[in-house]
Amino acid sequence: MINLLPEHSKHRFKRMYLLRLLSLSLFTGAILFVIHSILLVPSYVFLQERVISQEIEKEFLGRTLAASGSEEVEERLRILNKNLSLLETLPMQPLFVAATEEVLEVSRIGIKITQITYSPKDANVQISVRGIATDRDSLRSFAKRLEEREKIIGVDFPIGNLSREKDLPFTISIILES
Repeated sequence: MINLLPEHSKHRFKRMYLLRLLSLSLFTGAILFVIHSILLVPSYVFLQERVISQEIEKEFLGRTLAASGSEEVEERLRILNKNLSLLETLPMQPLFVAATEEVLEVSRIGIKITQITYSPKDANVQISVRGIATDRDSLRSFAKRLEEREKIIGVDFPIGNLSREKDLPFTISIILES
């Protein structure tokens, strides 16, 4: 197409074209903005209602908890946290079977074991061994052999265990390393 208009008219024509294009673009953008704003109103209202209902529910639960005795719940929570901390230390501790085997591997001539009690404590494990010894010497030698084991940190052997000559009931506390 051939444009026979003078040069200044051509510039005015281009400027008017750009102005119309710009105004149409702005008008279209404004219309789209208004439409999207209108379409967002239901979502906004829904979210506001949801926040209000959650605040009411929170207040209701707070009142219910206060009325139902939150001290009992806090006590149960404290006990559960204590048990959880005990469970977290268990992987670091030897198992009951391994700890019992450590005691039973020691020669027990003249010793009859009646009870083994396993109690994990922090990083170490304490085992209480109860039984009956035929005489004092066998009981002392059993305690000495326990002390010589590598995995055993300490052996608590009360002197009261040696009160009789024969058929001595005894209790020995053993601490194993983890």
